[in-house]
Amino acid sequence: MDERTIHTSGIGRVAVTATRLQVMVGVDVQAAIAAAALSQLWTDLDALGEVMTNAGVAAHDRQTSSLTVNVAYGNDGPAGYAASGQVTAMFADPASAAACIDAAAQRIGDRFRLHHTAWIAEPTLEQTAIARAAAVVEAVDAARQLAAAANVTLGSVRMIAEGSSRAPAPPPWPRALRSEVAALPDLAPGETQFAIVVEVVHNID
Repeated sequence: MDERTIHTSGIGRVAVTATRLQVMVGVDVQAAIAAAALSQLWTDLDALGEVMTNAGVAAHDRQTSSLTVNVAYGNDGPAGYAASGQVTAMFADPASAAACIDAAAQRIGDRFRLHHTAWIAEPTLEQTAIARAAAVVEAVDAARQLAAAANVTLGSVRMIAEGSSRAPAPPPWPRALRSEVAALPDLAPGETQFAIVVEVVHNID
């Protein structure tokens, strides 16, 4: 006979304030031959890296991705080659991000693209511990309620496991940035919820 158990789960939540901005920019290049498109793409990506370095973005706070080269098509068929790449970077505040975007746009010109901007909320170790403890308390309380409702005696904890942590979805940040940094509005990061799910299994005595 299977051992008698009670399975419950709990969710612990904590409010997290966004502290950094994630900005994804890129370059789109077209040329008659693939080699020329790739050469211009490398040049522009190097320029993006230089602009970000000058803006104080550390190497570990930026990542190059989505490097592609494909045949470009026009109304009459193939029309050369298109190459593209993206760089995602983290900034401490909107003003530094806007200044960097503005400098990159001036440096690269019409080939520059602004793809995505968002606030990033990262819980501290203390906040994570608070959420984890709250999840355990909720799961244990639920087990006690189930045992009482079923008129059985709740035994010891048989198993406890942490499910996937749910990071808060960052609210979007305005994509249309003015070239004058001083003209930026006061962008409020606000608070979002970070949650941890815990599964608990109790024996039934």
